[in-house]
Amino acid sequence: MDPETTLVAEIAGQAVGFTVALPDLNEALQHVNGRLGPTGLLKLWWYRRHLHRTSFKILSVLPEYWGRGLESVLIVDTSRAFLAKGFREVDLSLTGEENTNIQRLLGGIGMKVYRRYRIYERPIGRS
Repeated sequence: MDPETTLVAEIAGQAVGFTVALPDLNEALQHVNGRLGPTGLLKLWWYRRHLHRTSFKILSVLPEYWGRGLESVLIVDTSRAFLAKGFREVDLSLTGEENTNIQRLLGGIGMKVYRRYRIYERPIGRS
């Protein structure tokens, strides 16, 4: 985890929101071909220093602070940290399509859907 891309928002000394973003190691793992022996670990170490993509995993704000712009501030500040570290792409793959508030917020700041994950449910066992 990178402390520069993991932020906590405080109001009057109380934590009211936070973000967690991680460098996307999948970019480096592509060069290892599933082999994590000495050569693979050396390649992983080398390529992780040259990552271009980060993965924005969590954006959370206490419910009583929703809709006050705190989400936007956290996204903008985290994005500035990404740019300062040289990242050119951000992946928000854990954003649920049923979360209309975050979908509206991300659309409003110019984010585009490039992939969609859906969760399907079916009971297991005898009916």
